[in-house]
Amino acid sequence: RVRYQLVGKMLTGEICRWRIGASCFWQCMVCPAFLTVFTAFYYVEPRRPLGCIGDWLSLVTSTRFWLFCGAAALLFTVSTIGFASATSVHLELSKTRAKLLLKPFSARFWMLVGLHCLAGTGIGLLAGRLCSHVSWEHSSSGALGFWLGLYFTMDTVWKGKHIIRFPFLQQPRLFRVKNKLWDVVVVGVETALKAIRGFYCVNIIGSIFFPDVFLGIQDAINLSLFYYCIFLSTLLTVYWRLGQLLLMTFLTEAIVFPILGTSIQQQANLLTTAIKSAHSPVIQHLAYLDLARVSTSSVRRQPVFSLSQPGSQPKVWQSICQECTRLLNDLTVRLGVKLPDSSLPQPEVQSLPLIVHSRQSGWIDSPLPSLANDRMIYRRNRGHHGAELWSASPVSHGHCPTPARANQTSGLSQESRQIQVLKGLLSLWNIPKQVIERLKKNPVISYFFAELPDADKNIHLTNSQCHLWAVQALCALVSASYEEDKYGVVQRDLSGVISSLLWLLKAVELHTKQSVALSQQEGIELKLELRSALQQGLTSIAVTFADHIKDLNIPPERLDCFSYFLRH
Repeated sequence: RVRYQLVGKMLTGEICRWRIGASCFWQCMVCPAFLTVFTAFYYVEPRRPLGCIGDWLSLVTSTRFWLFCGAAALLFTVSTIGFASATSVHLELSKTRAKLLLKPFSARFWMLVGLHCLAGTGIGLLAGRLCSHVSWEHSSSGALGFWLGLYFTMDTVWKGKHIIRFPFLQQPRLFRVKNKLWDVVVVGVETALKAIRGFYCVNIIGSIFFPDVFLGIQDAINLSLFYYCIFLSTLLTVYWRLGQLLLMTFLTEAIVFPILGTSIQQQANLLTTAIKSAHSPVIQHLAYLDLARVSTSSVRRQPVFSLSQPGSQPKVWQSICQECTRLLNDLTVRLGVKLPDSSLPQPEVQSLPLIVHSRQSGWIDSPLPSLANDRMIYRRNRGHHGAELWSASPVSHGHCPTPARANQTSGLSQESRQIQVLKGLLSLWNIPKQVIERLKKNPVISYFFAELPDADKNIHLTNSQCHLWAVQALCALVSASYEEDKYGVVQRDLSGVISSLLWLLKAVELHTKQSVALSQQEGIELKLELRSALQQGLTSIAVTFADHIKDLNIPPERLDCFSYFLRH
């Protein structure tokens, strides 16, 4: 099992690295053509069309242009790799208003800022040298690139563009890029214009106090410089957006995981193994996406209802059912609904015997589980006045400890002094926490640090994309098993699956009714999709097994709720 897990980690890591590398490769290949088109727009002059075409051709065929393309491709690749390391499949919500205000100021944010500012500054300096006829210092061009990197990163983080969203309907990579290319250009130009507005405002205000550092009003009204700013900012923002589009296109492309396999490499890359790969959230989401697609294909879902050899056991269905129901039950508990003991998996607990000292009979074995968890035995010492004192000390192999002697008092006093020193250090360590707790009692400060209502539940529901696909897959497989399951592998777990779906639906509906300002919360679409998938899936199961509801062995408290879907 350990060997399978190690091979699975290597395979999932290789898949992600290969996709990031492929997006960077295509970004570098597109860079020369992209820069050629943008320089053509920059050199356009209606007053002398033939002269501007000649200037553009001389620039494109020069060595410095291709050096600029290579350096720009390298800098863009560095920023894309940084963006890839900062992407996430989970929508980050804040539990307090203070964290909501300080949302972008994290280690991930500063890493993105550093890489994008580095790329923007470098490309700005190179573009200033490339466009030598611009009467502007190269440092100002680098400052513009630095500002564009900062503004672009803030816009990306605030709008959640670093969150990976997996489309259920997959298209070829070329069509996905082609369909979104115009949106990338429009959004990039809009971001560039907003960044230029902020750049000019900062420079005009700064020139009042530091005229030698910032650009003045004379530079602001220079049309050629303004056109150059538009050119550079549009170049950076559009190409950054294009890099994000290529990266998201490669990362969210569906993977067809094998359902059955014989070799170690195949078994480590199975669908039943990939849905458990919590170390790689991207692969786990792609696995649940493929599971939902398997449930809708009559050809691919046949191995799910088959028996594994040797042993003739439904291992594929058992793995899928256990992992999906565990995922749904975990979300139900996190939403505040307490499940009955029968719905929760009962782990096997092995009670370990423990040796405990008895005053009468010496050493005995204790069957008590509370003592078995402590792994400690108690020894009896004599105090100064002859009273019996009991202290805990670890003992191995059940040997009786030697009684404490009178000459050990100095050692005990030294230990007590060390304990007092440690307590003093711990009290100093807790001072900042105590100060923060006292400050939170202030009404103004508590307004920012108080936890928002239903914050934890909103976080779990907005990150329930895997749960949505698990619900769709379970419902589709259970409904299809009525006609396609020849061996009845689904019937044994049918009541447990239906109970998990009903409890989750109850938890989602309770959260929807009790939630404050539901229409203004993030991720409302995903919540409604989860609720709709639960209702549609339970309705499909109820209609399929309408004649056998009494034989499903559903708990009585959930049977009435399940019968509701059959009546309506």
